[in-house]
Amino acid sequence: QVIARVPDGTTADIDRAVAAARKAFDGEWSRTTPAERSAKIAALSAAINARMEEVAPLISTETGSPYPFSILGQGLSSPLALRPYADPAQPHPSPALPMAVMVTIPTGSIRSFSFR
Repeated sequence: QVIARVPDGTTADIDRAVAAARKAFDGEWSRTTPAERSAKIAALSAAINARMEEVAPLISTETGSPYPFSILGQGLSSPLALRPYADPAQPHPSPALPMAVMVTIPTGSIRSFSFR
């Protein structure tokens, strides 16, 4: 069963997305303090968690994954993935490399990761 159709992206779509990201970054977001940014990202993480029962069926429909995996594997991983962005000053254990520590380095509208 088809649940949606999405057109292929074009170079013009990418250019518009980059321009929108630059406009957003040069606007309010770039004037927020690190503490304000951290609070906003933490609030987004909490909002995803609070709506997990609503989000999980959408994930299952989109990906075909079983409902329990949609909650555990997909739904809960989103808030976890936001944690390093909510508190970039703190090192975070790497889930992929247990003996490594992930350090985030803000570089504008893109953030790089370094495993140390």
